Amino acid sequence: MSAVDIFLEHMAVIVFIEKRTFSYKDFLSFEYNSKEYKFEHGTIRNIFSKLKQEGKIERVYRSGPTFNTLKGCKFGKSITVNHTEGSAADYAHLSPKQRTFLQCLRVIPTDRPAIHDIRLSFTFKHLWPILSDSTSPLIKSRFGE
Repeated sequence: MSAVDIFLEHMAVIVFIEKRTFSYKDFLSFEYNSKEYKFEHGTIRNIFSKLKQEGKIERVYRSGPTFNTLKGCKFGKSITVNHTEGSAADYAHLSPKQRTFLQCLRVIPTDRPAIHDIRLSFTFKHLWPILSDSTSPLIKSRFGE
């Protein structure tokens, strides 16, 4: 089975079963018939281009990455597939450092084990009353009750 055939099968699963559009990110690393496939962005772009020329896929919308569907498979109102993604306008309220950090988080693979050394710091003013009233044995043993 060729890479193009594998792409078409994976596209069919996304469109007909998951009922959503797809982008190149869906093809960077995926499993098909219990085998893991990994493709470079350039390879994905070339295969998408070939499938567009053959009239097998079509662009639905562009929001950062371009989202496609199989030819003739329409979706309702165009939406961002992954709610963590969005246009630059969606993140206008963030500082440049926050936007850079968000970009870094987006590329961390979530589908396989990895070393996690990200440390986050935030303020939550009313957290201690919630934790101290918790009936969870884990919370009580962790905080010495």
